[in-house]
Amino acid sequence: MFLGYRLFYNEKESGKELSKNTKLDRYVLYKTESGTIGFEVRFVETGVYKLQVRGGTTKENIEELCEFRITCDEPMKNCRPLPINPSIGFGPNSSTKQGGLQAESHMQSVVNFRKEKGTMIIFKILKPVNVHTRLFHNEISSDELQQCINQQPLEEGKRIKIKVMVPKSGEYALEINTSEDNFASDDYSNVCNYLLTNDKEDTAQQDWTKVCKTLEISGKHSVQGRVKSFRVKNVDIEMCKKARSICGDYFDDENASDDADAKDIFCDWSLQ
Repeated sequence: MFLGYRLFYNEKESGKELSKNTKLDRYVLYKTESGTIGFEVRFVETGVYKLQVRGGTTKENIEELCEFRITCDEPMKNCRPLPINPSIGFGPNSSTKQGGLQAESHMQSVVNFRKEKGTMIIFKILKPVNVHTRLFHNEISSDELQQCINQQPLEEGKRIKIKVMVPKSGEYALEINTSEDNFASDDYSNVCNYLLTNDKEDTAQQDWTKVCKTLEISGKHSVQGRVKSFRVKNVDIEMCKKARSICGDYFDDENASDDADAKDIFCDWSLQ
């Protein structure tokens, strides 16, 4: 089954015009996760949109399947286009196995990671293929980013590890292509794509700042509830120590012994 989409903006009904440089197809995240296909739209402006979904048994036999009228009352903050909009979408899909690979480490379409640690993606190799990867960003050229990707065979070629380290925060698209051994080296097919992002780490840091401020204002009551409201990684160590000192007396109190989870969380954070 081949699927495709098109996003339209009704300027007449919306009462405004989009910039001619706005490529709407790059504001739709076409993703496959656990066998389910979804379309996530980024609204760059308020107004009336139409999302048209097309499909067919072959690329030559595609027809309209359905369409959705979407009214946006508030645009997405800091709305940016995707680095690429591949025809097979993001995430492991039927093309991945047909191309000789099977995802093992990441089954989702979006991969969140810490910039300083990068991310590592592992595939099982189902048949003899050559693997070629490319990295895309809205502001950095793909040629410049090529040095950020490292491919390494594992278990005598039974698996392949793809390590990505990025030069700056933001969104990247990892494109994975394969060709069979007996084909020309430039005859590659796109078999899988991932949207790589570390923006959420910045959001998590902001959330953690709010937690610390709340604790300073409210004191040390209901700490466990406050802690469980946030699942934060990669927080600043000095802020962790500060929060722990604010809550120290609370954790040492005999009446707070039931709050072991909260205590452990703060201990883990303060010792990072």
